[in-house]
Amino acid sequence: EEAKQPAIDTQALGDAFFVVAGAAITELVKMVSQTRGTEVRRDELEPFTWALADRFAARGPSALATARDVFAASARAYLAATAGYDAILTPVLARVPWRIGHLSPLVPADELLARTADAVGYTPIH
Repeated sequence: EEAKQPAIDTQALGDAFFVVAGAAITELVKMVSQTRGTEVRRDELEPFTWALADRFAARGPSALATARDVFAASARAYLAATAGYDAILTPVLARVPWRIGHLSPLVPADELLARTADAVGYTPIH
């Protein structure tokens, strides 16, 4: 028997995933800067890494709490939809793999966000 699809706002979940990633990168950059006594330079990280941190900063302090709420709601929906099953099998990718470089951090941020959402938009709650 096939499990019913969880009632998840996949767009909000994908956005939450990147907010959390941006928050983590922001904290890591702060920690490295403090540890070594000099700021992490823009040329020391991939453009996509900086794009995630910049997007997180632009969203403001409430973005992380909102993202956590989206994760919690998505997890509840997933658990409710799969509660009657002993095992759930899901694919790792949503399609056949792409050529090397398709998800490179050197791809422009907006394009890489879209490609990542297309590739694994359903995996953040697993």
